[in-house]
Amino acid sequence: MSTYAYSYNRDDFIGRFPTRDAAMQAGLDHLAGQMDSPSDIFVGIVVEADPQATDHAERIIDSMARRAHVDIGEIAVDYLRHVTPEQKRELDECVAEVIIAWLHRHELYPNNLRQTRAIAEYHPRSPNHRAPQLANRELALT
Repeated sequence: MSTYAYSYNRDDFIGRFPTRDAAMQAGLDHLAGQMDSPSDIFVGIVVEADPQATDHAERIIDSMARRAHVDIGEIAVDYLRHVTPEQKRELDECVAEVIIAWLHRHELYPNNLRQTRAIAEYHPRSPNHRAPQLANRELALT
């Protein structure tokens, strides 16, 4: 389920709201009573940062094989050489679960790193302003 945030400068997005309209209303509410407030409000979909917990299986397998070769010698030359793509995918899923759990347990998960896409620009002070359906122009649909 998507969440939305608002901004006054298209760079620094604020909040997490269940709908685009809720984010827009929060932005308007925050502006209420301010004398020198921005004329535009930007609302976009929040995209969580990737914690980079996937795609580690191949390096783990390579490292294990290399270490076995160093420790045991030539007889370990074929160790883990015949791991199938399905086995690598399975290992990667398991490793990702462990990394995600570790990040959460130590409060290292990137909760504050996020991007915003599908940004719409609203002009609440324009003469064409009609609440609650504000005129908007889609700026980016990436």
